[in-house]
Amino acid sequence: MRETRSKKILIFQPVVPQYRLGFFRALSKALDGNLEVCATQRRQSGFMVDDGSTAKFFLRNIRTFTFGRLLIQPYMVRAVFRRDVDVIIAMNQMTRIETWALLLAKKVIRKKVILWGHGCSPRDGKYARLLRPYMMRLADADIVYREAGQRRACASGILKDKVFVAPNALDTNALEAARSAISNDELHNFQVQKELLGREVFLFVGRLLAYKKIGLLIDAVERLVGKHPGILALIIGDGPDREVLLEDIRSRRLEQHVRLLGSLFDEAVLCKYFISSIAGVMPSAAGLFVQHAFQYGLPVITDDDMSAHGPEVDILEHGKTGLFFKSEESRSLADAMESFLENPELYREMSVAAREKVIREHTLDIMLSGYLAAIDSVRRNS
Repeated sequence: MRETRSKKILIFQPVVPQYRLGFFRALSKALDGNLEVCATQRRQSGFMVDDGSTAKFFLRNIRTFTFGRLLIQPYMVRAVFRRDVDVIIAMNQMTRIETWALLLAKKVIRKKVILWGHGCSPRDGKYARLLRPYMMRLADADIVYREAGQRRACASGILKDKVFVAPNALDTNALEAARSAISNDELHNFQVQKELLGREVFLFVGRLLAYKKIGLLIDAVERLVGKHPGILALIIGDGPDREVLLEDIRSRRLEQHVRLLGSLFDEAVLCKYFISSIAGVMPSAAGLFVQHAFQYGLPVITDDDMSAHGPEVDILEHGKTGLFFKSEESRSLADAMESFLENPELYREMSVAAREKVIREHTLDIMLSGYLAAIDSVRRNS
């Protein structure tokens, strides 16, 4: 067992997003440094890690080729011949040719293979519903984000003791430290400097992409500004839709009520924006933003098209930790936002419930525990 533990775990990712840094640092520490994350170190609209020296774990810069939905990382083929590696963790993604090759050849190369991702999903199409269970059965273990994913995997014929739940989480320890470090005076000075005092702030944090439907938020603000002149939507992030959104804001003359702040990764600053807001708004495709907001006691508003969201949206309970609005309907979004504007007690109740939910179920330590259980399981069966 000591010899096994001294061997390396390789994790393959297309890139390493900022939000994943804390988890990989904690995992590397738990594995006594025997972790190697293989990914492309490229920056993409302020989303990706661009310097491995800041990672604080071993981040190997490898080449990633994309052909439509097909993604290939040739280094995985080289990695199977490394004698210092006993476990390879790959994405649960059916368009990875080298992952299929790895699964089919794992007994010959004597490597344990773990798949990590959403697992069997209600969002899967016809072919995915057929192929994903087969792919997961080939793996030595599967890590999924939610217990619902574990149940779906088992219903597809995968043994329960092969499927491990590691709830997707941000670096909750870092978020809590940032929250605790802010004094009332510091927060007040920040709000004065950013002209937030007396404003009714709704917050979006994410990439500026068409499928997130940020235009609906701008529509909703326009509907509410006459009755609520203090309303302010803060949009933090960058992406290909930035210029389109800027032009939309200008054409509606909403510059005093909608601000595009660009990319921001400094948690000490982000924390202040979260605490200064009434609610988080993600018009569509909600994911880890829900947990980020909940960590700071911020309820979240998003649409009711569950097929568009990541699994993290499961922790949002309508009327308890946030609100769902009718998909594609800006009037419905405006009504949800107005619920908070006209009922401060609703915010206070949801704020407490949201924070309790994420602390109870979605901490970094809980995610790490599920991940390590999968690794220990495949090593025991070596």
